[in-house]
Amino acid sequence: MTVIIHAHLLNIAKPGCFAKKAKEMFAANNLPDMEFPNDVPSSEIFNLIYKPAETTSQAHATQSQATSDIPPLPTRK
Repeated sequence: MTVIIHAHLLNIAKPGCFAKKAKEMFAANNLPDMEFPNDVPSSEIFNLIYKPAETTSQAHATQSQATSDIPPLPTRK
């Protein structure tokens, strides 16, 4: 699994090298060779797996948008 993830990371940096890098790493680790296409969508795969957490400013903006239709509470006199 580590070989596949590493090959995907290398493929994001240098598109089209996935199959070659995977084959090299399988051989270096005495693992059986597997056939892969070179045009795998590595960045799209990682975008599906990893969704970054909201930053504080994004969360605040989302909260402001969600509450903008709510009128303010009346003030006491």
